[in-house]
Amino acid sequence: MSNYGSKDLKIELADAGAVLRDISQLVRAVNGASIEALVQDSHAFGDSWGEVLYTGFAKMGAVVLDGLYDDGANTPDALWSRGATRQLKFTWGSTKTTSFNVVMTKYDRSPEIEKAHKYQMTLTPTGAVTET
Repeated sequence: MSNYGSKDLKIELADAGAVLRDISQLVRAVNGASIEALVQDSHAFGDSWGEVLYTGFAKMGAVVLDGLYDDGANTPDALWSRGATRQLKFTWGSTKTTSFNVVMTKYDRSPEIEKAHKYQMTLTPTGAVTET
């Protein structure tokens, strides 16, 4: 079993032409890739413990990328397009990947005195998630 760290994570975001662009060096934080199986309460009268039933439906939480602002070609700023649907792909170290489409829902630029500008991009997953 291998362990991986931040140096091993590859983050790719597609441009308008659906070409995946490696933005790893432009991301300093990511909130993760949280996949959730949705359930509903299924306990009834007479039960003394809560029970749930898997609904057969799943979703992924929003992905938030943070980094230092850069307006060059193929940077998060250049790839940003409000409301656009793009592919996002994580390669977790060796060959394990998580890939899915996202709707670009929020982009913040944060200037601060005596510090480099920052950006924060919120990407809302849509559709199925592919893991290999």
